[in-house]
Amino acid sequence: MGLAPGRVRPPHPVGPRCGRAPWALLALGVAFSALGAVMSVDGWLALRLAWQGFAGWVPVTATVVRTEVVRSTRHHGARKTDPTETVFAPRVVYVYTYAGRRYQSDRFSLVPTYSSDEGAVRGRLAETYPPGARIRVYVDPESPSSSVVERDGLAGPAILAGLGAAFSLGGLALLAGAWMQLLGWRRHRS
Repeated sequence: MGLAPGRVRPPHPVGPRCGRAPWALLALGVAFSALGAVMSVDGWLALRLAWQGFAGWVPVTATVVRTEVVRSTRHHGARKTDPTETVFAPRVVYVYTYAGRRYQSDRFSLVPTYSSDEGAVRGRLAETYPPGARIRVYVDPESPSSSVVERDGLAGPAILAGLGAAFSLGGLALLAGAWMQLLGWRRHRS
């Protein structure tokens, strides 16, 4: 197919986005898809293991002995020099009876629960878990000294799985865009 007289073939057959752009999109698409797949699988495996672990746990009535807010510092990275943040976690000490034996525990949830708002943690403890309150805890029948107050501390793995799925979809969209540009670029070259 020839060019019309007086017309010059443009240096980039499908516009300024051609050239290295399809390859850059392709690389980004592969990176996002791979990262998303790893995040998603990791999140879903954590959720599955947590729920399988709790599947046989038995609800038991317990009595709150005392509550307190535990203050700690977390690093925002892997190094000790990374920025830190002060966080607050609930600590609920409770007693319960299982199979005729009395136990005491302070394990609140499977996944540590933190907040940067000390007042919110104090308020929740005072409202929901005052000393003397009767609460439901979940006991591992194979190891009755293991118990938790809340089984729903699984937001982290669920968010990780959801973000992973979003990254994978974004990566697939980038791959599709790169593929369409490459096809258009090759079609115009031939």
